[in-house]
Amino acid sequence: KPIPEISWYKHDDPIVDGLFKVQSKEVSRKMEMESTLRCDKVTLEDDNESYRIVANNTAGSATHDFSIIGIVHTCTRCI
Repeated sequence: KPIPEISWYKHDDPIVDGLFKVQSKEVSRKMEMESTLRCDKVTLEDDNESYRIVANNTAGSATHDFSIIGIVHTCTRCI
């Protein structure tokens, strides 16, 4: 069970550090890799998109596609 290399994509473009933070760590007890995509400032115009995570190792690859859907809340009595 070789440790995979993790890659993140927005549309088909690789995600690099900037507004997004990619955090990956090896989980030694399971011989696995965990990876998290974090965005602290989501904007509806730019971030409601299709994303993909790809894990590659010598045994093959796995891909998961997903979308982020933001919801706008309107405040009628904001302080």
